[in-house]
Amino acid sequence: MHKPLALAICLATVGLAFAQSNLPAGGPDAILGVWVTPNGEGYVEIRKSGDAYDGIIVGGADETPRLDEKNPDPALRDRPLLGLKIMNGFVYDADTRWNSGRIYDPNSGKTYKSKLELKDADTLDVRGFVGIPLFGRTETFTRRNPQ
Repeated sequence: MHKPLALAICLATVGLAFAQSNLPAGGPDAILGVWVTPNGEGYVEIRKSGDAYDGIIVGGADETPRLDEKNPDPALRDRPLLGLKIMNGFVYDADTRWNSGRIYDPNSGKTYKSKLELKDADTLDVRGFVGIPLFGRTETFTRRNPQ
């Protein structure tokens, strides 16, 4: 009777250790670096700004300069996207999550509440939403220079 229980505990412990070994290294700065957007067209560098994290467009697959043509403010439609801060205010929440941020989508001109979750060292889920996370969409960014 004790052997099956001991075996189950042993297997559960091994399974938990294996599952945790696949998690990315935690810590607030784990998301720092350059990330490629899902369509592969844009490169966003996530930087630390005080206790928060921001994302700036630092390049793209196509080097053709683009403007912020979809911005709801007509006065901003002629500014270049290169160097534009599109992610701001993300605060580290747990091992693989950053919350309380906002993300600007230059393809639509809309800004959304957002949260980030590191799936592994080179995969970042970016969820933009209106109101609550349930009403949103997740896109997966990949690290430009994998670790």
